[in-house]
Amino acid sequence: MADLQLAADGAIGLSLRGQAQDVEFALGFDGGSTLIESYSNEDYTTVAEWEDSDDFTFTARLLGEHTVGDRANLRASATYADVSHDEILTPGDAASYQQRLWSLGAETEIRFGGYGSTSLSLGGALDGADTPKAGDKPEMGRISDYGLRAGLTSLVADGVLVHGSVSRRSRFPSLRELYSGALGRFEPNPELRAESLLGAEAGFTATGSLGEVQLVGFHQRLTDGIVRRSVTGSDGVRRFQRVNQDEVRSTGAELLLVGTFGRTTLTGDLTLQDVKGIDGDGTEVELEYEPTLAGKIGANVPLPAEVWLAGDMRYMGEQKCENPEVGGLQPLGSSRTLDS
Repeated sequence: MADLQLAADGAIGLSLRGQAQDVEFALGFDGGSTLIESYSNEDYTTVAEWEDSDDFTFTARLLGEHTVGDRANLRASATYADVSHDEILTPGDAASYQQRLWSLGAETEIRFGGYGSTSLSLGGALDGADTPKAGDKPEMGRISDYGLRAGLTSLVADGVLVHGSVSRRSRFPSLRELYSGALGRFEPNPELRAESLLGAEAGFTATGSLGEVQLVGFHQRLTDGIVRRSVTGSDGVRRFQRVNQDEVRSTGAELLLVGTFGRTTLTGDLTLQDVKGIDGDGTEVELEYEPTLAGKIGANVPLPAEVWLAGDMRYMGEQKCENPEVGGLQPLGSSRTLDS
């Protein structure tokens, strides 16, 4: 399989600032064309099928902030996005798809106990989406959902900040997740539902003369999470399909480190997690691409003549991936990579 991509993008913005107010307005666009060819032989001489597609995304955003005295800020935003995808499949037909998304949100931050020592943030959002163009497939219809967030940060000692938050947010399935067949690799699923995530996290950040340490524990429950499964199509061929998992639960911790020794900088991060899918009857199921352990160590070291040596070593624990050829999950061993 080979693909050719051409893209163009741009943005314009306007900002108005006052003594206690700040208003920003921005418009953006992103367009591109993609040609994907699938070959029927290993020497890439015979094209079995191809896809010629054009994509265009328009976005508009209005953002405002108002300062209330010296202890509070109020922020609000309105966002609109229009995503279009036109494709010609051979063999197949031409089709046009369109998705419109909008979001309204507001957040306030209040400071207590001296400037910046403790702050409370409260926010909410209302999101919506529809698909007025769905090719020859069923439209998703007009859907909406809400989001909420509450967060607290407090400076408990010199250089030590504790923080925590609880939140609820949603994500709507994209055009590709709903309708794309990806040249026969996926079975479209126009009945996908929106994901809803309820999460909580708490931790601390300590900053000193030698660097910074951050440790955060988290627990999340994702309802109707969009995952991949292997299915058999009407033609008897096994393919991927994106489906809604009743629930996905994840619990874990993240550790971030930054150290500065002279002009040398060392960084590291480590994630330890337990992730599992839950069916409607309470049965636990395994999920793909959810390693128990993942981490990275990086260094940026100065050399003579203003030359810098930089590198990262990454570790990814054992995980699994969906494989239609075996009809389910296939184990993937742990991996180590070195980038410099």
